[in-house]
Amino acid sequence: MRKILLFAILIATTITTFGQVGIGTNTPHASAALDVESTTLGFLPPRMTTLQINTINSPSEGLMVYCTDCTPKSLYFNNGVNFISVLDSSTLPVSPPPVVSVGDYAHGGIVVWVDPTDNTHGLVIALTDQAVDIKWNLYSSVDITGANATSFGSGASNTNAIYNEYGPGSYAVGVVKSYNGGGYSDWFLPNKDELNYIYSNKSSINTNLLANGGTTLSNGPYWCSTNSGVLYAWMQSFYDGAQYNHYFKSDVFDVRAVRAY
Repeated sequence: MRKILLFAILIATTITTFGQVGIGTNTPHASAALDVESTTLGFLPPRMTTLQINTINSPSEGLMVYCTDCTPKSLYFNNGVNFISVLDSSTLPVSPPPVVSVGDYAHGGIVVWVDPTDNTHGLVIALTDQAVDIKWNLYSSVDITGANATSFGSGASNTNAIYNEYGPGSYAVGVVKSYNGGGYSDWFLPNKDELNYIYSNKSSINTNLLANGGTTLSNGPYWCSTNSGVLYAWMQSFYDGAQYNHYFKSDVFDVRAVRAY
């Protein structure tokens, strides 16, 4: 109660005859109804989730809040119709994005991994193979150094580097890039670690693929997007999980695309 009274007195002592309020200043700017000055502290607006913002009753035009679970996290203002991000002018979703689980059909395929730090993002696998017995390269072998990444999350960059070299055509990345399952065009060839993760969860993935009208992963070898010098690229046997980098890029193996959401 004492703190509330003290705050009220502070505000009252800074109100000018024009109804202006100054915080940190006794002389608020003539054009401002509220003038806050500080060299050590910032302005902290209300922080709310998407659901909480959407439950505000009749928000006034110009109302500002900070959204804690939006993509991007941002300060949003109401333009009289919607809440708009000050970062990229995107509109606040009417409701939070649906949270999916591993095994669900969503985002064009079967969810095989959900980001533990942000469950609105993850990895899905295509319902069917994009090719059976297809070569890794389109023409003579090239050492595509931009496609050497092996770590989880870098398959898309590998894929883009390969496609930038060869372009469209009948080869592993070519058929992946032409695939638009679920209406999405950002599918990529998984890299070495991503493909191994899929193999490690092959049994449950196959169960979920069949349950959603897809076809199971074969026991044969699959290409990944990780380059291994001029002549070779990494592949993985889905019979025993062994990974090899001594097969020629002109050899023919299967292809299954993935995409991130």
